[in-house]
Amino acid sequence: CCGDDVAPPVANDSIIRSSDNNAPPQSDAITTQQTPIEKAISLLINLQTQISRNGLFSKNEALEDVPTSSLGLLGAEYQLGRAYLALPTYTAPPPANGGATSNGITNVGPSPSLLRKQNITRAIEYYHSFLKRLEQLGEDMLQEATLKEYHTMLDLEDMNDNSTSNNKRSSRMTPSQIREMKIQRFQRKKATTQKRTHLQSQFQRRSRLGLPADEPMEGHDAESLTRTLSVE
Repeated sequence: CCGDDVAPPVANDSIIRSSDNNAPPQSDAITTQQTPIEKAISLLINLQTQISRNGLFSKNEALEDVPTSSLGLLGAEYQLGRAYLALPTYTAPPPANGGATSNGITNVGPSPSLLRKQNITRAIEYYHSFLKRLEQLGEDMLQEATLKEYHTMLDLEDMNDNSTSNNKRSSRMTPSQIREMKIQRFQRKKATTQKRTHLQSQFQRRSRLGLPADEPMEGHDAESLTRTLSVE
């Protein structure tokens, strides 16, 4: 089962310390220096590792094969992508010796702009892993428009990888295409938000009415409602 998993990106940042048991223990100084985003990334990487080790998801599974209690775990790579985009970029402070080597040259860490580029690249990798996993789970996981947009982005990446520097510019999306994609994305996000709000109101009404878990309301019992909200 584990061999069929979507291979997630592997984090290897010096700033982020994985909370996995095989990782070296953290000193109190390192822990206190971490920002909330860095701590969140450590936790999410540990969660991602446990999901992979336990073989929770396989590319041969469909959405109906995933237990309701595990649906929330599908978003681990998505949350990691968001976290890397929010990760602060700064140059690590120099060591106590000033960073000078034996030949007198001072070691300087990566610039904030380079770190930001690395974070964006890592976020894109996690988003790709997340979308690929959802696509493998079946048609119910991604809207047709979202799937089409995702494949368009993959095609553009392939074109850029296979093009020379002179041809890369012609393979990019035009400003009007980008604008139209953003408009459609906004409309889908708005529709999804409205649907989630409606589903959450159903939860509240079920609670107020004291309905049993197996009693349907508006086409959903408690588990069906939970699954639908998780997928949305």
